[in-house]
Amino acid sequence: PVSYKLLMNMLDSIIVSSSEGSQMDMNRRLTRSTCRLIACLCTFEPDLIESTPDEGAPPMVSSAHANVMCFHQEEFVFKLHQLIQKLYPKTIDRNNQASTDDAALVNSYVVLALRAMAINNEIVQAVVAVGLLKEARNTLWHVASLSDNDTSENSKEPEGEAGKPKGHDDRIQTLVAVVGLFRNVCANDEVKTSLCIGKEQSIVEPMLVVMNKYPEQASLQEHCCGTMAAMALRKPQNAQFLVQEHQAHLSVLKAMQLHPNRAALQRQGALCLRNLVSRSPQLKAVLVDQAQAGQVLLQIAAQHVSCQDEVYAALRDLGVEGVGIMNVRHDEGTGQVTVEKTQMFGEGLETESVTMSGGSSFRPVYD
Repeated sequence: PVSYKLLMNMLDSIIVSSSEGSQMDMNRRLTRSTCRLIACLCTFEPDLIESTPDEGAPPMVSSAHANVMCFHQEEFVFKLHQLIQKLYPKTIDRNNQASTDDAALVNSYVVLALRAMAINNEIVQAVVAVGLLKEARNTLWHVASLSDNDTSENSKEPEGEAGKPKGHDDRIQTLVAVVGLFRNVCANDEVKTSLCIGKEQSIVEPMLVVMNKYPEQASLQEHCCGTMAAMALRKPQNAQFLVQEHQAHLSVLKAMQLHPNRAALQRQGALCLRNLVSRSPQLKAVLVDQAQAGQVLLQIAAQHVSCQDEVYAALRDLGVEGVGIMNVRHDEGTGQVTVEKTQMFGEGLETESVTMSGGSSFRPVYD
């Protein structure tokens, strides 16, 4: 289609153009706009009108998925990697603490486009093959190493909204995009194990650092919880590493307590807690007895109907007592949350018969 060719030509023109002075700034602005368009085309569906059989129109398909597959066929992953090398040629080394220039970070819109495209194993493998995960990992380490006083230009730069450094919002946007990319690629079992327990590839430490550094950023906290939930899924060695080596469950519980009204974050947190213990039962005592995960989950169950299934599954796998058929009651006056066993038909009645109005009798158990 023409639109794909236009996007491809735009990327090619940026790659081959000059990287001097004002042209570099123009290329970066074009890249942001182009990558944002790619992300939108790969994420959102147009408003479609379902055709009637009489019209003979083909059945509706997901245009977002079709766009992703077309971009992949045109090697957009490789082109996006070329853009990073072109616009940000300076390698970000996590051991280099001197550089605080946020312009050296991987463009958040490039990462956003990559995240939107990473929907299947083939594309994830392409992202790994060209080295984009290494770039994203170095970016995460770099941002984690920045102090709160670092700005995108220098320490004398004026403050932004709410007294924050001017580069603060761009930094958060970059973090959300990078961790979101990691969350998507962790659908691959080999990749997520490498990102979790790999000696040089692990992202757990810098991810926990940014969770603690920016606790008020709900989207960032949600992506971090979702990434660790994916890491722990079906991988007990990853779960044990997260809990025993890094106490990641404490950061997850903290995020859930700080953002009680974010149902999406609560769902990812509950999934993470469940995955940590589902194949590592020896971790239950750490989460339930020491971290009081059960109380946090019960509070969520009382507040969010949309994630009660995930909360119930987490409570069940954590072995919280009294959770059979869950009936959550929340006293708005006292704030007390209780979990009661749902009363089954006939429970609490006499075992032989109960006299009913009209002279009939009812036996809950038939002999």
